[in-house]
Amino acid sequence: MIRDSLLAIESELQARHLERRDVIHGMILALIAKVHVVLLGPPGAGKSMLARDVCKRIGGTFFEWLLTRMSTPEELFGPISLRALEQDSYRRGTPRELPAAGGAFLDEGF
Repeated sequence: MIRDSLLAIESELQARHLERRDVIHGMILALIAKVHVVLLGPPGAGKSMLARDVCKRIGGTFFEWLLTRMSTPEELFGPISLRALEQDSYRRGTPRELPAAGGAFLDEGF
């Protein structure tokens, strides 16, 4: 059942993203293996669109952020909890940030 779902997703993605067969297959394998994927290439090659398309099809919570040279940990992981610091505990608020996401897409702009 899961195999059929993943094959259907792969087929849909290959119909939508031409000439990306190996990349799409690698992304599906990464989903199965629960490992990260890094897409490298020139601007305008469709990396961002493909990553969003894969994440949209698998569902769940999704976090997307454009990294810059000025990005801070708070942007990705949430602010440090001052209330927890008062109790000698170091915690971050993460209800909508990267640690709480089931899938993430981090783009870089530098």
